[in-house]
Amino acid sequence: MLNKNLEEQAATLFSENYFNRNYNVSKLEDIATIKYGKELPTKKLTPKGFPVFGGNGVIGKYIHFMYDEPQILVSCRGAASGNIIETYPNSFVTNNSLVLEWNDYRYYEFYKQFLFANPLHTYATGSAQPQITIDNIKNVPFPCPKYDEIRELCSQLKSISALHFENIVESNKLSMLRDTLLPKLISGELDVSNLDI
Repeated sequence: MLNKNLEEQAATLFSENYFNRNYNVSKLEDIATIKYGKELPTKKLTPKGFPVFGGNGVIGKYIHFMYDEPQILVSCRGAASGNIIETYPNSFVTNNSLVLEWNDYRYYEFYKQFLFANPLHTYATGSAQPQITIDNIKNVPFPCPKYDEIRELCSQLKSISALHFENIVESNKLSMLRDTLLPKLISGELDVSNLDI
C-alpha cells in the first residue's frame, strides 16, 4: 500500500512536470543501448543469491548479477510483451526482457516514468506468441530534454524511488522472518505461550 502510494506520487509528479513541455524528440536507439538479457535455465537458479528478473518480475535467485544499478526492462516474450519493469540493484536479467542501458544515467528516473506512462505493448508482433525485438522498438520516439530542464524533477523522483526500494527491502526481511518462524510455531518447536503481550 505504501509503495502504491509512492508510485502514484511519482506518476503525478512526472505528469505535472512533463506535459505541455516542448522537448526535442530522439529515437530510443540514440539515447540508449538496447540489449537482450542472458539465457538462464530455471534449473540453474539457486536458493540464495541475487534477484533474477524474467519477463514478469523476479523469478528466483542466482549466484551472479549483471547490473549493480537498477535497470529498466521491456518484457519481450509472451503476453507480457511491452510491459515495463524496474530491477533492483545487483540483479540478473534473463533473455525474456530487453535491457535499456541509458547513455546518460542521470536521465534514468525521467525515462522510467516516461515508460511507465507509455508502455510498449503496441510494438509487439506475432499473435500466437507475441514478442518485441530490438528492431521493433529502436525507433520509438522519446523526449530528449536538456538535463538542466529536468534536474529538479529527477532529484525528486530519485528520492521517491529510494523510499520505494527501502520498503521492498523491509518487506522482504519481514517475509523471510515469517517464513523462518511460522513453521517453528506450527510444529511447536517455538513456544510463545509465555510471552507477555
